[in-house]
Amino acid sequence: MEKISVIIPTMNRDDLLKTCIRNIPDDESINEIIVVNNNSDKKPLQRWCLSQPRVIKCIDNGDPLTFAKSNNIADIGAKGDILWLLNNDTFVDARCKDVMLKVLTDGRADIVGAKLFFPDGLVQHAGIGFSNQEFFPLHVWRFADIGDPAVCCDRYVIAVTFANVMMLYKIFFVHNTFLINFNSFFRMNSLKAFFI
Repeated sequence: MEKISVIIPTMNRDDLLKTCIRNIPDDESINEIIVVNNNSDKKPLQRWCLSQPRVIKCIDNGDPLTFAKSNNIADIGAKGDILWLLNNDTFVDARCKDVMLKVLTDGRADIVGAKLFFPDGLVQHAGIGFSNQEFFPLHVWRFADIGDPAVCCDRYVIAVTFANVMMLYKIFFVHNTFLINFNSFFRMNSLKAFFI
């Protein structure tokens, strides 16, 4: 069975982080949860992580880092075969992990993203497109209705947001580093990106 390392960067929003972690399935496929603390008040967060029934590793950064750099710190020491990156404000529903994991392990994709919704039910993210001239990422389906045919089916996309994404560890660490420069990363790599 594939083992998953869950990685969550956070800064000063313990309330969101705690909700995010509580909604991560507590089963044998989750190898570890790593919280990257980007200069939050360290003691309360560390105490909370240590008080939980499941093991939550808390890595403290001295200074706030970008999302990519925060993930680099955690990913290098991650022990899972699969990385599951989450924003601290992501609410994961019960079937999300299993569906994403199935797409990865059956070979359909190298990276899988999940649809994200605003609290009012409109789509926040359902795949990324790029502008032609600057190669700038665009959330093409932002504010689409949940029933829009463009967003209510599993499909291949050019890229996915990293707010709730699962990927094979071995693919993303060929060069022992994670995405730092978004534009050059997508120009250099041909990945099968899939959206559920």
